Amino acid sequence: SEASDWIPDVSMDTDVVHGGVVPCEKTGAILTPVYMSTTFVQESVDKYLEKGYSYSRTNNPTVKMLEEKVAKIENGYDSICVS
Repeated sequence: SEASDWIPDVSMDTDVVHGGVVPCEKTGAILTPVYMSTTFVQESVDKYLEKGYSYSRTNNPTVKMLEEKVAKIENGYDSICVS
């Protein structure tokens, strides 16, 4: 299912909390897990980043969800979060 399709016509507050979340088909979880992995398996150098993530300092699923939520709050196209 697409992000936000599973929870229709909600307030901005609810959309910010749940927006961009797609329920996990395997577990049914609706909250973004905290990925503590520092590196991600790649099939080959040619297919580098095909899965979307290579190294946590550059990007990981948890930070990507935060960036999507910040962009939604600010009515922006995208955002970058660093620490």
